[in-house]
Amino acid sequence: MPIILLYTLFYYRAYYPLISNSVSFDAKLLEVKRVKLKHADIIAIGSSISLNNINSKIITDSLRLSYYNFGAWGLQIGDLNHMIKSYVSCFRPRYILLASGFADFELDNNNSLPDNLWWALNLTPVYYITNYTNYNELKVRKITLYEYDHDFNNYTFLGFDKNGGTPLNISKQHLNGGRLKLIDNILTQFPDNYTERAYKSLDSLAAFLRANKIKLIFVQCPFADSFIKTAQKKQLVLSHFNFCKTIVEKRNGIYLNLEQTATYPDSLFADPLHLNEKGAIFFTKKLSGKLKSIIIN
Repeated sequence: MPIILLYTLFYYRAYYPLISNSVSFDAKLLEVKRVKLKHADIIAIGSSISLNNINSKIITDSLRLSYYNFGAWGLQIGDLNHMIKSYVSCFRPRYILLASGFADFELDNNNSLPDNLWWALNLTPVYYITNYTNYNELKVRKITLYEYDHDFNNYTFLGFDKNGGTPLNISKQHLNGGRLKLIDNILTQFPDNYTERAYKSLDSLAAFLRANKIKLIFVQCPFADSFIKTAQKKQLVLSHFNFCKTIVEKRNGIYLNLEQTATYPDSLFADPLHLNEKGAIFFTKKLSGKLKSIIIN
């Protein structure tokens, strides 16, 4: 009883349990819980590419269907495949919008992510026990969530709009050396030992959605032209586009390559892989134009 009372006090003072090791993913689940989301006709899933590159207002103004963005930093295709049944059972979407970059295909899956989103959303305090953490860890997470929710001039900003999106209100000029090195490593390593497994995960995800009569819309997002400098690497990226297109269309999904259908000047990027808010508006206008001919209101 004392332990239950202690955890209850923690919870109501916003010392929330750690559902996973991803601050971004946990913050998104807490936001979904806060807004009491039960259903969305269109849900965006994916990594920070989905989170930052899709402008919620343009999507909701263009399409007369309910929409929510579940994007979170670092989610890989294997992670999405792992959780796709929960996304579908919890929110009953008609369309899954997956905005992606090749960085989503080159890391190991995050085994700390929950198997069942219903438990994470409806029985959140259970994670005090299943993911036992001490008070100091809970305190650090609380402080981190507060900082990320308020520091809008930073790449770590997690101030969600009412549909779960997060704009990057910073320009490429603010790109620091550490972030640039991280992104350069992503390109250098692609494809890696996890990429082939990620293609299989995409196929499983697409097959599940087809079997459940949910339309998958896979969107290849742009990256800065100056990012890929060698012909060899450009060919590898083009091969990746073709792999994804083949997988998605084989399962009756829609593949949209918006990287190759418009010019994106460097001024639209917060870093070589992520659009800033101005870029997200430009990109989403292009995307919404495509979606109008796909989505049935």
